[in-house]
Formats: sequence, structure tokens, C-alpha cells
Amino acid sequence: MFICLTSNSSFLWRVSIQTSTRAICVDSSEALFNRLVGNDPNATSLPFETLAEIAYDSKRGFVKPKIKALIKLFRPDRNGYMAKIDFLNSIDRYAWK
Repeated sequence: MFICLTSNSSFLWRVSIQTSTRAICVDSSEALFNRLVGNDPNATSLPFETLAEIAYDSKRGFVKPKIKALIKLFRPDRNGYMAKIDFLNSIDRYAWK
């Protein structure tokens, strides 16, 4: 199974690394969550806006199909946030279908 998302400072997502076990996938997902919330150890939720940054086109407009796919995958709450466990579960669900 190939999945893992990494982000650089401009929120361009790249790199696919092989995850041979579920534990490695969870660890990788947790590391990504921590980077996205700025390595704040007290952070318990991630604003969906942070993930939505990858759905901009070159003119800084949103690409609707990308936004819909992100919402379907991560399912933020009504306030636009995702708890850490929900973020991890979303990636786990996708990677281990």
C-alpha cells in the first residue's frame, strides 16, 4: 500500500512512501498532523483551512473537485476543524480499504 502525505512550508503535498504496516501509517499520519498544527504539543484540532491550502489553483482560486475530495476524505466538523484522532482515522480508512 502506498500512502503518506507530507507537506512543506508552501503546503505542496508530495512524496509517497511505502507503508508496510498500519503502525507505520499511523505514526506517519501523526507526524504530519503535528507538522500541520505547527508542532504545538497542546494542539488537539486542525483547521480544515490548513488542508484546503492544497486545493488552490495557480490563480489562488479553489478547485472545487479537490475541496470536495478533501471534505469527503477528512470530514471536518461543522466548525471546520478536525480532531487529531479523526485526522488519523481518515488516513487509516483511506490507506487500509
